[in-house]
Amino acid sequence: MKSAKNSYQIFLVTGNVGVGKTHYLKSIIKLLPNKISNVFFINCDEIAKELYLKNSKVKNFFENNLKLSLWKNNKLDYYLLLKFILENKNNIQLIENFIWPLVIEKVNQEILLLKKNFIFFSLYIEVNMRFCLSEMLSLISFDKIILCVNKKQNLSEKFSVLNDHEKTELLKILSTDADFFKKTLSERKINFKVKEIEFI
Repeated sequence: MKSAKNSYQIFLVTGNVGVGKTHYLKSIIKLLPNKISNVFFINCDEIAKELYLKNSKVKNFFENNLKLSLWKNNKLDYYLLLKFILENKNNIQLIENFIWPLVIEKVNQEILLLKKNFIFFSLYIEVNMRFCLSEMLSLISFDKIILCVNKKQNLSEKFSVLNDHEKTELLKILSTDADFFKKTLSERKINFKVKEIEFI
């Protein structure tokens, strides 16, 4: 609970792959004075990668539940992981259903740690919209959701190797960000509190 002695702001930065979430956060970092020490950033993809590398629950899940050994000399074999994902379209869902609750658990631990050590802080959490958006909104109260949406003019620069048809098809996918976001909130009837939603 927020109190007079402990004040904080938590922002969720979300959107599909490649829409500019990380670029947006880097632009914020550049604007911060060097001596600012109470603004923090969490990248959920980085947490997931760390879980793959260091968490024994993840290793046991793959070896015992999926009968798959992805580690050689204590290093994750990304090729085997990718091969497993591509073998069956349901495999990615199996992995995400296990990994993302652990990611959210880690995020909550970080928030509790910040609340314990800082009277005031701002926290930006970056998460891919297609992964644990629903769960994140259900469990964490945000002051603002910042939804990054791709702009048409950026497509030619970012995907110069694609032909016109491929760019058109890709644009259809990327431009569903806002629609997918609204659909997620309405269909799943998520109970969450947020003061503001900003589209950038």
